[in-house]
Amino acid sequence: MGRCSHSRRHTLALTNLLVSMAVFAMALHLLLEWPTAVGAVCLCLIMLLFSLGPGPLTFVVVNEMLPLALRAKVVAAAVFTNRFGIGAAHTVHSHSHSTAAHSVHCSLTELHC
Repeated sequence: MGRCSHSRRHTLALTNLLVSMAVFAMALHLLLEWPTAVGAVCLCLIMLLFSLGPGPLTFVVVNEMLPLALRAKVVAAAVFTNRFGIGAAHTVHSHSHSTAAHSVHCSLTELHC
C-alpha cells in the first residue's frame, strides 16, 4: 500500500498549534475582558481541535504499544483517567465561575460579602 501524504504526525502538529493559539486567545479574552461570545468561541475551538488531534491519541498509542493481554486493562484505566480529568476540569471551572460571579455581584451591590 502507498503511504498517505497526510500522516498522523502532521495532523497532531497542526491541531496542537491551533489548540495553543486558541488557548492564547482565551487567555487574552480573560486578560483584556473581551465579550463573552469570544470566550465561548475560543472554548468551542479548544474542545473541537483537542478532539481532532491529541484527545484520542491516548487510545491510539495504547493499542499500538501493548500486547493483547494488557490492552483492555490499560484502555480502561486511560478512559477512567480521561473522564476523571474532564470531570475535575468541569468542577474547577464551575467553581471558579461561581466565585467570580459572586465577587462581581458583591462589587456591584457594594456589600461586604
